[in-house]
Amino acid sequence: MAMVAALGVVVVPLVLWLVVPGLVGDLESRDGFSWVAQESTGKPLLLREHANGSEILAGSDRFGIPAGGKLRCYDSVEPLLADALARGFIEHLSLRSGTFRILSITRDDLGSPVTTYVYRCGPDGALPLLSWGVLPEFGLRALAIAWLVWTVAWVVVLSVVRRSVPRVVALDSMR
Repeated sequence: MAMVAALGVVVVPLVLWLVVPGLVGDLESRDGFSWVAQESTGKPLLLREHANGSEILAGSDRFGIPAGGKLRCYDSVEPLLADALARGFIEHLSLRSGTFRILSITRDDLGSPVTTYVYRCGPDGALPLLSWGVLPEFGLRALAIAWLVWTVAWVVVLSVVRRSVPRVVALDSMR
């Protein structure tokens, strides 16, 4: 059983992130999750998710985009860096593109750590997977729930298999 639980530490994130990437965002609140998007005009935006829409942190003079607004992912933060620095609450941005986008933001607070956001891109924008600063902030609850479901499912499967396997009785060879 310990081996199954340990294997779940590897399998569960793979299933969540590769097979069902939108599940993490459905299990947890996306509030505060940041990502880099592109407007329909092609203009890049740095966004922070909220329940009623997305707050624009850099890239536009508008305050935000209402929930349900269609946005696509964008692959670079260079056009956003000057605007983010000019607004005065972000010191540095970096983005690594690929299957998973990794956005790192250093806020302009005293002693503020770097916060990193990991997401995949879908047809309706970002599919948030994980974020962390000093500690993991987003995605940890989804991983814990999925790992618990994985472990309980295997406990049930192993108990059914053990009950269905006939027991072998040792025979006394001295008779």
